[in-house]
Amino acid sequence: MAALLAGARLVLRQGARLLPVYARRPSALPVRFLSSSSRLSSLVAQEKGNTEAESAPASRVRTWQEGWSIHLMGSRLKRSGRVGKVKLLRTFEEVCNTGKPNSNQAWFFLRACGSFMPEVPLVERTEMANSIWNKLKELGVEFNVTHYNTLLDVYIQNEHVFSPTEFLANMEATNVQPDQGTYQGLIAAYCSEGDIDGASKILGFMKSKNFPITEDVFNSLIKGHARAGDMESATNVLSIMHSAGIEPRWSTHVALLNAYAERGDIENIRRILNDSEINVPQKQLTSVILALTKSGYSQYVPDVLDHMPNCLSFSQDIINLCLALLTQGYNDAALEVAKQLNAWKPTDGNTDSQPGDFFLRHCVNLKMPIGVLNKCADQLMASEMHKQPKEFMLQCALWNSNSDLSLELMKTMKDEGIPLRTRYFRPVLNQLRIRNDLQGLVQLIRTMNTMGVDVELDTLSTCRSWIFSEANSGQAILQDKECLEDLQNVCISAVRRGLIYGNLTSVYSFLLSSSTSVPKDRRLVVALGAAFLRSKDVDILAKITGLLYKDGSDSKDSRPTEFVGYFLHYVIDRMSDSEAQAMEEHLRQYFHQLKEMGLTVGVKQSRGIQKLLERHGVPQLNEDLKILVKPGESFMVEPYENISVLEEELAKLEKENQPIQLVLLKLLGILRATKDLPKALELKSKYEDLFTFGMYMKLLATCCEDNNAEEALKVKRELDQKGFTTVPSTQKYIALLRVLTDNGLIEDAINILKEMQEKDVPVNESTADFFFHILNNLALRGEAQAVNMIHEYSVMMGLINPNGRMCAPLVMVHLKKNDLPTTLDAMTECIEKYKCAPLVHDVLTVLVEKGLTDFLKKAVDRLSDFMGEQSMLHELFFAFIRAGKYSEAEKIAETPGLRANPVKMSWFTDRCLRTNQVDLLEKCVEISRKLFDCDREDMYFQLFKIYDKNNEWEKVKSAWYKMKEENILPQETTLTLLKNIFKKNGQDINVHIPELENSTTSVRGSGKRVIDLCKDGKITEAFAVFQEAEQNNVPLTDRTYTSLIKALVRAGLLREVAEVEAVAKNRVRSYSLRGTASNLLIEEQVRRDCLKDALVTLQTMLENGSKPMRSSLNRLVTALALSGDVPGLEAIKELTRHHELQAPPENLNTCVVLAHLKNGNFEEGISMLESICLNEPQKTYTSFLINKLLKNNMEEALEKLSILIERLANQFANYRPVTDLFVNYVRVGREEEASHLLQRCSAIAEQRATLTRYITRQLGRKEEGEVARLMELLSDPYYKQVLYSFKMRGYESNNEVDAAVALYEKVKAEHIDPDELFLKRLAVLLRGAGKPVPFSEPPETLEYYVEKLKKQTSEDNEVQQKEE
Repeated sequence: MAALLAGARLVLRQGARLLPVYARRPSALPVRFLSSSSRLSSLVAQEKGNTEAESAPASRVRTWQEGWSIHLMGSRLKRSGRVGKVKLLRTFEEVCNTGKPNSNQAWFFLRACGSFMPEVPLVERTEMANSIWNKLKELGVEFNVTHYNTLLDVYIQNEHVFSPTEFLANMEATNVQPDQGTYQGLIAAYCSEGDIDGASKILGFMKSKNFPITEDVFNSLIKGHARAGDMESATNVLSIMHSAGIEPRWSTHVALLNAYAERGDIENIRRILNDSEINVPQKQLTSVILALTKSGYSQYVPDVLDHMPNCLSFSQDIINLCLALLTQGYNDAALEVAKQLNAWKPTDGNTDSQPGDFFLRHCVNLKMPIGVLNKCADQLMASEMHKQPKEFMLQCALWNSNSDLSLELMKTMKDEGIPLRTRYFRPVLNQLRIRNDLQGLVQLIRTMNTMGVDVELDTLSTCRSWIFSEANSGQAILQDKECLEDLQNVCISAVRRGLIYGNLTSVYSFLLSSSTSVPKDRRLVVALGAAFLRSKDVDILAKITGLLYKDGSDSKDSRPTEFVGYFLHYVIDRMSDSEAQAMEEHLRQYFHQLKEMGLTVGVKQSRGIQKLLERHGVPQLNEDLKILVKPGESFMVEPYENISVLEEELAKLEKENQPIQLVLLKLLGILRATKDLPKALELKSKYEDLFTFGMYMKLLATCCEDNNAEEALKVKRELDQKGFTTVPSTQKYIALLRVLTDNGLIEDAINILKEMQEKDVPVNESTADFFFHILNNLALRGEAQAVNMIHEYSVMMGLINPNGRMCAPLVMVHLKKNDLPTTLDAMTECIEKYKCAPLVHDVLTVLVEKGLTDFLKKAVDRLSDFMGEQSMLHELFFAFIRAGKYSEAEKIAETPGLRANPVKMSWFTDRCLRTNQVDLLEKCVEISRKLFDCDREDMYFQLFKIYDKNNEWEKVKSAWYKMKEENILPQETTLTLLKNIFKKNGQDINVHIPELENSTTSVRGSGKRVIDLCKDGKITEAFAVFQEAEQNNVPLTDRTYTSLIKALVRAGLLREVAEVEAVAKNRVRSYSLRGTASNLLIEEQVRRDCLKDALVTLQTMLENGSKPMRSSLNRLVTALALSGDVPGLEAIKELTRHHELQAPPENLNTCVVLAHLKNGNFEEGISMLESICLNEPQKTYTSFLINKLLKNNMEEALEKLSILIERLANQFANYRPVTDLFVNYVRVGREEEASHLLQRCSAIAEQRATLTRYITRQLGRKEEGEVARLMELLSDPYYKQVLYSFKMRGYESNNEVDAAVALYEKVKAEHIDPDELFLKRLAVLLRGAGKPVPFSEPPETLEYYVEKLKKQTSEDNEVQQKEE
């Protein structure tokens, strides 16, 4: 064992040098990597051994934070060369609140009020400097000469006019002696005004004090002579500098350039710039551009820009120049300069940032007119500096609470076809509310409705209550019928949206508080049905149903009183059998609550609901449904309620020579329910010639439920001999397999498996579960040969996926026998054959417990090759702990380079919780302390959970103090759990852990508040709570972060998403977006055309082990295709291949074709499509391709595609593409082109499978106009039969007897032969209404003919696919 561990350490020690720096031990982690002050304190306490380091004085912590704030602002100043006004004033206030700022801080604040504020007007900057100076003076700051020099520089930069002599006098009055910098500043001040005499006096003072005359003084004199109008003297300054032994540098030439710029002397500017001996840094030319613009010579700005080819290398200087020009009103010049940054990429870490963000944001902050803003936006978009300038300006306007500008921008966006979002209107609504503008509010809501923008429920509720609270203006609004109708439509949309998104509490609160009822609309049925299938809160669902449907007086529907029945039928009809059976109790409670609320169902509707319940296998709910039938109407009771009555009826019909199939089928069903197999077999022997497929299925099910394998096999053989074309369902095959394997008939079971493969019986995830239980039962009985045979045949025939779970019985059957060599061989075979290692933990644990070192070494070597050393050592670590070998487990944990795997750690702790192994989990928590990068907080959380499960509150206290010893910061969920443990056991938390109460004070409820606000749709408030928690250094749970990210993504706030995700990754170790949030983020990024970001999100999602939803992936693929991004599509191909996605985008290759066509690369696109159609016709999605071409008016590509499609049909008999083209022509209303195509290729009309699918799909979507156009082109009566059968299904579902009879008469008049399903549906309708059936009713059940039609349709599809 020691040799094994040494070998493992050696392997990992050699790779430790390759680990990144942050993978070392926490003790070696530099302080700069710590993300919070609390962690810094913890580290100091650990290093010094001082446990009181955490209780540092509040003032000391506050001082550190304020110093850090100034440090951050200084860092930003260095990086960007500018500082914001609000940030500066806020930091200044924070520093002043702590006491007296020091000398350096005072200098910093004064210095920032000059040219470092290009976004602030010059006058305002000077006022800020003066106010800061006065405030510092009040606080008792002692000014020195540096402070005065800084203030002087600020005055000059801000072009502030002041008296230099008075400034000098103020200095002397405070006993501050001027230095060389002061005199240079005073000279610059005089020269700025063109006062050479004043500058000369100061120059004399400098000479008298023996101060050196520097280059800065000469530069100021150039400026002074120029502004005095004496350019000759200005240029002579250079000669004076030469005579004084000072060689002019670039700053002197820049001063001369500025002098020429102020006079508009472009020739001299060009001369200097073209002089190869004069080297002026490009970024210094920004001052020349500013001088030209301010002097009215902006037409010469491009000449200077031509000498600045490397603008991207000093992009922040260019940005500051643009901001300064905008602030001072030179918009055109600012635009010209900004265009130099069209290839610049912001480096702020935000993937949504674009080069033109700074420009548009400042334009909005300056409150420019809408015309100017639109001009700037259009020019930036044309220069490729911004993709969505209007949306970004709107975001800035909303952030600034500029309602008027926001509305103007939204109108512009609507005119340009840019989609509007609900969140855009929230700040505007708030502003109207503040101004008490009721008319404006109503008009805004109507405008939102007109624009197709939904109003959120909470906003709408506030608006409605406000309207009804206004006695005069509110009533006037309600008297306006048009206005009231608009408000009702808004209510319907809001309620529907709330139901779809699951905000049931908000919907109920809104309906309950509404002063008028919401109109009953069938759109609400669909939304409420979706909410019913997702939510398990029966109480609130029933209340919402009652509020929606109890009063139908204002319903737009002609039968308002039948809404409840219609809703129940709609919901139950859309359930699968498994869903209905799982929700049985859910439905029962719902029925009773509806009854308590006085809601009823019509007797006709109850019949349809009863059939649905029986079809789903929950007939017992019919008794509960009876209570909802309207008083005075009798509930439909099925005849033949007992066996004796059925037998008498059977004998009577037999005596009268009448059909007995229906009664016989009913009798077999009752015998199955009563488990009377002998009686059922007796009926079979007596009426065998009359037995239909459905009867055999009921008899087979009865045999399987009675576990009678012999009779089940007999029934199955007789069924095969009858030659029925219908195939038994998957459930029937699985039931038969279970009976055969339980009774040891393995050969017969294998024959059943072969039959399943031959008949292509569908197998899904639930079926795989049944297969697992069959194999598991065999393994528990120790039948190794049977397990191997069933498993091998199932895999070979493609009925199961050989993953770790499905292969576990292969190993367990030997493990139960304690046959360890064979167990190890079986596991090795699974690794080699199926690439999985089933029951690896159990096998290793047994080997460790028994001390079989040779076998253990063999297993470890094999697992290391298969899963890698890291994963193998984790498995060995858990096996040692479970086997009680704690010293060996500690050695594993101390292995250099071994990093904790969060997934495996979570798996082991969950296993301990599930099996309630307290001691095992305690040891794991203790030993894993030595495991690097282990999430200790989560480990203790799991330990507290198992203590809570066993009510062992005494152990919590010691575990809490151990947690403190490790300096672990508990998360909110952990603190809440601890409090609940003590509260549940009746203990006072202050007695046992007094500091816990104090620890939870600041974090109590933060996470819950965020989640609740997200559920209520109050995203802004939830984000504010998150920011507050972060400012207070309060950690939230990963669930809270994920919930907030989901809500922000749905609201389209991607910047906020990035901020929350960054915090979550810092707070929660190994945090990654979960599947749903990542899918939502991908969809939102696609919607906003951020396709590169969506690709990054997809890649990150796959790397974190999550799988994208098919819908999200398809949207991304389609968007990439429409943008012509072929490399992006190839990247997705590689990702799906590398990560082995089980459901890659089916139309990926077709999207690549579309991308080529979008780029105008017709030859390659058409060639690729032809190859797909000929080699992989099943993966051809020509309908999708044609649809996109038609929608995007790509006529040239469509013409070339149609040539290929017709050639495929005529030369290769591949009719699928040409049929898709024909159908799409019909769909968009191009009947003439469709008719010509049909004439050229008459085989289109023979593609019954494709055309039938199209007809039924469009009828289901209520697109009857399209179907009518298609019928005019097709002369085959088969398609009319399809149309009439679909209509009959609708009449049967809605119990419309008269319409069904009229349709039957129409069919007879047109001499069309209806199919059996058509006649069966009509017969069921007529019998239910008590009317005679005027034709011979088909003998089988309705479900039989439905399955028969499905099989026939499937066969037609297969035939068509084979022909293609």
